[in-house]
Amino acid sequence: MFQRTAILYGDEACEKIRSAFVVLCGVGAVGSFACEALARLGVGKFLLYDFDVFEQSNVNRQLCALNSTVGKTKVDVQRERILDINPNAIVQVRNVFIDENIADEIVSLRPSVVVDAIDSLASKVSLAVASVKNSVPFVSSMGAARKKNPLQVATADISKTSSCPLATKMRKQLRRFAIDKGFKCVYSKEIVEKQTHICADKNSSSEKVIGSSVITTGVFGLNLANLALEEIIKS
Repeated sequence: MFQRTAILYGDEACEKIRSAFVVLCGVGAVGSFACEALARLGVGKFLLYDFDVFEQSNVNRQLCALNSTVGKTKVDVQRERILDINPNAIVQVRNVFIDENIADEIVSLRPSVVVDAIDSLASKVSLAVASVKNSVPFVSSMGAARKKNPLQVATADISKTSSCPLATKMRKQLRRFAIDKGFKCVYSKEIVEKQTHICADKNSSSEKVIGSSVITTGVFGLNLANLALEEIIKS
């Protein structure tokens, strides 16, 4: 099944991938693409975290969001997709919101890598702090919302990011824990207009939702998977 992966990365790397234990936090827009790539590479064990269900508005950018899956729990649908790709994979799911306690629980499992594809700043910070403090490999996605140019997507240590408001906020929060570097992330250098929201309710000008492009979201997710792969192979 994974012969082409072996040709590309070598047998030793493939064995590391097969033996890898990936904790993937957030299986929505960016996370679904990251999960897809890691499953098709042959990762042997997953633990998926997400507390959400699919909505109709997810169909434009999330791999597992289909008319047939609207209303279903994201982690359960993602689990079935992974097993449809690789029936030999072990896939566990947790339908919970990630807070400080959950972050500590995750790193105590000593996964091969923690993959952060969640939206909540507090959750992202909790995961980063727990991972860095406990020397657990950690990779993170910054803000893909409103970004339209896939050529502006880049990867770097969190200390080297630029033009990303979410990364700026995250660095500020991390300094409270004496962390200013130490993990790679995916971000975009694209500068966007502040007022590029779409009204969630046509009768209300105050309710907004943030739009995102499936193309840029996919590039974010695939780059995030590649960062996770690098951590797995170098272990």
